[in-house]
Amino acid sequence: KDQPLSTIMGRLQDLFGHGTLPPPSCEWTRVVEGAKQTVYYLRRTRHGIDEEEALLDVPRSTCLLWLKELQRYVRLPKEEQAKFQAECPCLKANIRSGGLDGALRPLGEAFADLADDQIKALMQQGSVVLPSLAFSPEAQGVLQAYPDPPPGTPQRRPPPERSTPGAVLQLKREGDSDTTGVFELSIYPQNGTYCPYGFIFDTQRQYTGLLDAEEMQLPPLEKQGAVIDLLAHRKSQASSTPGYMSLETALGLLAQESGLNIYAEMFPRHPVPVDQTKGTPEKLLTLLCARAGYRWRKVGKDVLVYSRSWASDRQANVPQPLLDRWLANFAKNGRHVLPDLLEMARLRDEQVRKLSHWMDVQSTLRPANLGCLRLLGAVAPAEVRFAFDPQGQVIGTLDASSLAFVQKEFKQQANLPLRLFIRRDPDQPLPGVGPDGRPSARSSVTVTLQDQSGVTKSYLIIEPSRRPQYLLEPL
Repeated sequence: KDQPLSTIMGRLQDLFGHGTLPPPSCEWTRVVEGAKQTVYYLRRTRHGIDEEEALLDVPRSTCLLWLKELQRYVRLPKEEQAKFQAECPCLKANIRSGGLDGALRPLGEAFADLADDQIKALMQQGSVVLPSLAFSPEAQGVLQAYPDPPPGTPQRRPPPERSTPGAVLQLKREGDSDTTGVFELSIYPQNGTYCPYGFIFDTQRQYTGLLDAEEMQLPPLEKQGAVIDLLAHRKSQASSTPGYMSLETALGLLAQESGLNIYAEMFPRHPVPVDQTKGTPEKLLTLLCARAGYRWRKVGKDVLVYSRSWASDRQANVPQPLLDRWLANFAKNGRHVLPDLLEMARLRDEQVRKLSHWMDVQSTLRPANLGCLRLLGAVAPAEVRFAFDPQGQVIGTLDASSLAFVQKEFKQQANLPLRLFIRRDPDQPLPGVGPDGRPSARSSVTVTLQDQSGVTKSYLIIEPSRRPQYLLEPL
């Protein structure tokens, strides 16, 4: 619906308050220069800057608190554990279902073995060695019976019987999120792994799809809007089976069918499951936002929608013009071509982590390749072109990050200048057809670095041809 400019400006300011009204985090400024058109800027206040910096530390500080809570819990006598008042949602759920026994017993014993300094090391480094950890017979039984992971996940070797104590406890990032982590134990000496599925630290409950108690408390039915159907006027409707769509699309359909004005700060996300398309606007908003890691609130007759993890989302956000260009090139070529991959690799680490999942380029932008791609992106485009010649191209100077990468890879003081070789590999046929309808094939290049002493390092750079999940809109 059309609204006065003053209302639109007010709602945008409300939106960036992220649930706090009146919003102290931003304010409008007006710029008038002679006969030029008046320009309005929405600027962050000092309060808004401090708030965002504090929120960026929330995943780390929350995880630290939860680890210490786990440590206290597992050291209590069994009769007291059942009465323990936990703040960590994962621990709270496990206490209700019987505690950290059964399939979670090895993890519980690892938590009990953690000292305070080891908790800090786990947070800082992502892993910690527990050299004296000796599992009980019950825990060893769990490890021996540890089931295969679900289909589609990497296979892990089951931990063997052992008498040697020791394990490595890791807190690994889950998917593309900076706010979630899953625990994994690597067992000495054969390095089998144990990772109980479902035991996840989701510090901002970004991807769990669970609803807060207050979010379940919808207004009385008589104060909710009329029942609508999200797909009532959509041209291509799917069957009644659950499907997926982007939150942007879902909110657009909801606004169209309900007549609500919806203001949202959107960030790229995987499509969300839409298993219910009929209901009151309030109920559908609650379900959609929970699935996508967002919150909503009503201001007057308008709706504000904002991310639970908006601060870290801003840090990882990629400008839409870049995404549009890469997606257009993908549609044209049927794959992500090398020049685009070099651009992607030049983004910050937090942007690369998110982007690699949105665009389905994890195999190419993995840590083992990232330094090589960034080195290629840092040299002149003409030098990259000349590197395709059989004699390669001499690279005389490197920026600081590329030089650090080279010295790490060669495990010595690299003898500069380097010679760079790039070879396009023969396409490898794959089953099925690509996104352009042609027979599917794997395209790749091999990048080789050679120092003055003749030592070489090679990297396989695959040009991914899988259609980005960011584009999936089955409904």
